[in-house]
Parts: sequence; structure tokens; C-alpha cells
Amino acid sequence: MIALAALTAAATVLVLLSTGDRGRLGRALPAPATSARPSGTARIDPGVAVCALTGVVVALLLPLPVGPVLGAALAAAGPRVIRRLEPRAERRQREQLTADLPLALDLLASCLAGGAPLPAAARAVAAALPGPAGGRLAGVAAALDVGSPPAEAWSLLGGGAAPDDPLGPAARALARAAEGGAPVARAV
Repeated sequence: MIALAALTAAATVLVLLSTGDRGRLGRALPAPATSARPSGTARIDPGVAVCALTGVVVALLLPLPVGPVLGAALAAAGPRVIRRLEPRAERRQREQLTADLPLALDLLASCLAGGAPLPAAARAVAAALPGPAGGRLAGVAAALDVGSPPAEAWSLLGGGAAPDDPLGPAARALARAAEGGAPVARAV
């Protein structure tokens, strides 16, 4: 029984490693999504689901006084412990991206509403915003300057394939607007 519980815990770690960005445990728990969802639907956090499932399995497999207590502790504390495994620098960068997002979008919308072309607007906002958001916008502007497809260029803003990136929803909306020919200022 104890061996089966240990196997389940090991499987949990492997699942979290595989769902993380480039194998980092801290990325396995995505931040709550801010994109529009139909009402009544909720995003299930894979880290919370895996910890809850592991807690139930441990509670069922271990003897009565230890199993339920250990299972409940694992299910309750597991997600918090895993979130703490995220490197401090990554957490600060994510928090700064989240804080800079409204200002970046407001500045970008103002530039576009004023008639600036998209690469020039991205470059101007990148110059105005120090930190990771400005750096990503500078990358977008450079990609647009050399003729990259808009969807590819705007994916740089969203952190590539990271599902929990704060700029991800904005990057996807801008890429769709630029690819479809819709006014980008409206998407911002």
C-alpha cells in the first residue's frame, strides 16, 4: 500500500513536470485566466486537480488513521507548495507583466488611435515601458519590421507557448486582428 502511494506521488510530480513550461515545476500551475469564457464554465487548474486526486488515492490506500489525514494534507497544501517552487525571478517577472499590462494596452491603443502604424506603435510603447513588457514589445516591433507574419510576431508578446503568461490573451487578440484585417486598435 505504501509503495502504491509513493508511486502515485511520483506520478503526480511527473505530470506536473510534463505540464510545466520547459519542465519547470513553478509553471505547472497556471494563473487564473482573464480571457472571456462563456458564463458557467470554469478553468480547472491541472496542479490542483492532480494534488486532489493524489490526496484521494493516498487516503484510500494508506491505513485509516494515517491515510485520510495525509491525503487531506496533500490535497490542501500540495498546490501551495508547488507554487512556491517557481523561481523568484520568474514570479517577479510575471507579477511585473501583470502590473504593466493595462498601461501597455492603453499606450498601444492611444498610439494606434493617433494613426501610428503597428510597428511604430509597438516600438513607442516598448521605449516607454521598462522591464519585460517593453522588451517583449520591442521584439514584436523588430519582428514586424523585418516582415514576419503578424501572428508570429505577436506570439512574442505572449511568451510563446506559455499558457499562463499575463500578456497571452492580448497577444492572441492582436494576432487575430492583424491576421484577419480587423482594426488592431479595436482589439486593444
